[in-house]
Amino acid sequence: MKKTRIVATIYFALAVGGLVATWYFNLSYRGSNYVGDWFANPASSSAAADIITVLFVTLLLYFTEGRRIGLPWWFLLLLVPLSILVAVAFAFPLFLGVRELKLGSKPSPTGRSDA
Repeated sequence: MKKTRIVATIYFALAVGGLVATWYFNLSYRGSNYVGDWFANPASSSAAADIITVLFVTLLLYFTEGRRIGLPWWFLLLLVPLSILVAVAFAFPLFLGVRELKLGSKPSPTGRSDA
């Protein structure tokens, strides 16, 4: 259980880091075409295509893995706007931290703990 908490804590710390890092730039942005500016040049277009693809894969993972391990629907539905409106860099490690805690609370099929 100790290892589970350590890993979950790392995920939660990364979620906070993702929140701070993305919102620092979001709050610094002064343009009028936020999404359009993602595609301002080939480098930003590549990063935008990358994160959009990761977003769709992440949304699919929330629901397939979340339901498989028994996370409540309200939490899974909350992750969608958090991912789109806040940041995938925040919501995805948040999901992974909650997932780690959920999996760590289940008895191991081998009877061994992860301590």
